[in-house]
Amino acid sequence: MSVFVLAMVLHPHAMQRAQEEIDAVVGRYHPPSSIDVHKLPYIKAMAMETLRWRPIAPLSIPRA
Repeated sequence: MSVFVLAMVLHPHAMQRAQEEIDAVVGRYHPPSSIDVHKLPYIKAMAMETLRWRPIAPLSIPRA
């Protein structure tokens, strides 16, 4: 989560574009749901890029 917040602080134009996509697809007054995921490709790409920057788990599995 902190990596995503840092990315949004460093790239406000990306945050603006994401907000515009959410407003266009979902509207301004309710949050996106799981039904809306396929209609939000930019948001999905932002999530994937955040995971690329800082993966949740190590990419390599330790060998025994």
